[in-house]
Amino acid sequence: MNRSKHVLALVALLAALVPFTPVARAADPTLKKIGPDTVSVGDPDFTLRVTGTAFDENSVILLDGAPLQPTQFVSKKVLHATIPMSATSVAGTHTVAVRRGDGVTTATKLLTVGAKSPTVTIDRIDPDALAAFTFGFAARFRISGAGFNEDSKILIYGAAQDTEFISKTALSVFVPHEFTSVPGILPIQIRAAGGGLSNTFTVTVYDKPAVITSLDPGNVKAGAVAFEMKIDGAGFAKDAVVTIDGLELVPTSIKSQLIKVMVPASAVANVSQVVVYVVQSTGLSNAVILRVTPATDNPFLYTVAPDEVQAGVDRPTSITVNGANFAEKSKVFLNGTEVKTTFIGKANVSFTLSKENSATAGVTFQVQVKNADGLVSNVLPLKIVQASVVSTLAGKNLDGFEDGDSATAKFRRPSRMAIGPDGFYYLADQQNSAIRRINPATGFTETIAGDGKPGYVDSGDSTDPGFSVPRFNNPLGIAVAADGAIFVADYGNRVIRRVRVTGSGVTVDTVAGANELIDDKDQREATSSTRRGKQGFANGAGSVARFRGPDGMVMASDGTLYVADSVNQYIRAIDTTNSTFPVSTASGIGITGFTDGAKETARYTFPLDVALTPDETGLVVADFGNNRVRLVDLATGSVSTVAGSGFEGSASGGPLVAQFRGPIGVAVGLDGTIYVTDNRSNTIRRIGPDGNTTTLAGGGLKSKFKDGIGPDANFKDPRGILFDPSTGTVFVSDQGHQRLRKIVP
Repeated sequence: MNRSKHVLALVALLAALVPFTPVARAADPTLKKIGPDTVSVGDPDFTLRVTGTAFDENSVILLDGAPLQPTQFVSKKVLHATIPMSATSVAGTHTVAVRRGDGVTTATKLLTVGAKSPTVTIDRIDPDALAAFTFGFAARFRISGAGFNEDSKILIYGAAQDTEFISKTALSVFVPHEFTSVPGILPIQIRAAGGGLSNTFTVTVYDKPAVITSLDPGNVKAGAVAFEMKIDGAGFAKDAVVTIDGLELVPTSIKSQLIKVMVPASAVANVSQVVVYVVQSTGLSNAVILRVTPATDNPFLYTVAPDEVQAGVDRPTSITVNGANFAEKSKVFLNGTEVKTTFIGKANVSFTLSKENSATAGVTFQVQVKNADGLVSNVLPLKIVQASVVSTLAGKNLDGFEDGDSATAKFRRPSRMAIGPDGFYYLADQQNSAIRRINPATGFTETIAGDGKPGYVDSGDSTDPGFSVPRFNNPLGIAVAADGAIFVADYGNRVIRRVRVTGSGVTVDTVAGANELIDDKDQREATSSTRRGKQGFANGAGSVARFRGPDGMVMASDGTLYVADSVNQYIRAIDTTNSTFPVSTASGIGITGFTDGAKETARYTFPLDVALTPDETGLVVADFGNNRVRLVDLATGSVSTVAGSGFEGSASGGPLVAQFRGPIGVAVGLDGTIYVTDNRSNTIRRIGPDGNTTTLAGGGLKSKFKDGIGPDANFKDPRGILFDPSTGTVFVSDQGHQRLRKIVP
């Protein structure tokens, strides 16, 4: 007992000798700087960069006391949020503050909206979009405009950068990694020698979705018990979940390059190729196949690629058989006859189909694999189909700007085509900045509008002879209404134009996309323009709507014009029957990535072209950055994937097996077949009504010009594609060869 008293007394004495240390209160957040702090009236939406101290992940930026959502936590010293275009519509000031998660709010800074300098303007930045850099690389931007001099300074987030003066119309800058490592809408301005500010021009810095590189294990036997799967890749976030054929699984461990997850036995009960995704706030990853193989040692065939060969091809065709349980002495049999087989691995063997075996259309071979021990696989078909034929409609392998017959006409990077009610084809001739008309029967080509000089001039803008001819700037998309009006996606000017041909001539005006007249004579001369388009994103009447990279278009029978607004990551809709040409959003949420599903969550990565299904209930989208072809249900806005695994490649097969390498153009046949210009593989692909993808024409990476039977013909940078329902013929704008090509399927 006495000992206990002594211990207690000692503890009390020690406590008295140790000074009391109160728990430190978190330092109050401070707001040091906002960037930019001055913008011009009418500037587009942009990302505001706020720097200070003691921010947390629940901090929000307040604009005039209202929270900007979402506010992006970059670090304890940096926050980002988007300033909407509505905040820059009129001159004045706005207060900016930060409210931390515990409710403590900083002092305010002022965001000033003032008049743009009348002497300096940004018209274009190249590149106008880029992926957020994971590592410390600096991006180089070239800025085009007017009124530049050696004292001009490029401002990024309001901070002056080392600026290279190139000419009165061009500047260059290396952008610090800190500005390109975080997704957002990068605001860029020019400060004139006298201190005046240009308009704000924005560059989209988009986040890359997660990428799966491998699964461990990549193969399991059917009927296996639950097991742990490791997913290797990059860009995995804390909110990531794994889906296996639609079954959502919560990971047991998440690191930026490795996810671990338990796979239940029910997911691998049957022999199949199970599709695995990682889903997170940046969208869906690419799809990867988990191969569920037979419980026995029998070989098994998943796919034969290609499973169709065009008759009469002037070379043997290599066929790859993908499956399971193959061995070094496995043999392929065609209709029961053994053929020479190359063992690639336990999952792949290949063989060569001779020219003789592919000579006749309508023949179907039964493909089977037998192992040395006599075990045989299931059977898959290999069809010999009618060959497509590729020829030249118009153009030479020389760029130029010349009208005339098929052998005389010259183009300069011909882009997209559309059929008019008169049966003629209308072409956006991109680098000639002109609209051309082609007779499909003869290839005779004539120019409808544009003088070959890039600029922005509407009819009636000026009586000056130098500005009395309408001008375009890199027109990409084109569509023709029932009354013959030609609508043009004027990419370089970020607006939608209309061309009307009458007995007295041609009239060109702007129907959608905010723009302004250029009053300064020097700026008119420098840009060859009377007008200037305003970039950004806004819906509403055509005169206030904004675009950021309008590309492929298609006109519906009800007068709705659908536009792939590529850099904004939206599909837009324009009501051309309304005199105000109101613009709305048909699909997309304006954030890069890949997500199927509801209209409110669907994501694209550079959607470049659109085409209507035959019944006009769906809109097919060439999703270039995701290497997929997508479908929008126009009644609900929901989005699904028609074809494409997300991995870049040229594999044929079913929806989740097929691979693309930059799908850039789409057209749809009367039976629902989708034709795709696969830009970086220099091929023309075909997705059948059954969802199976095959190659219609093109020699892959070969690019030397050649007409002929489909697989023997060569393309180079194919872009636009058109299906003519009157003949069932497909036409392709072959940009690299400066020709319009014709394919008879």
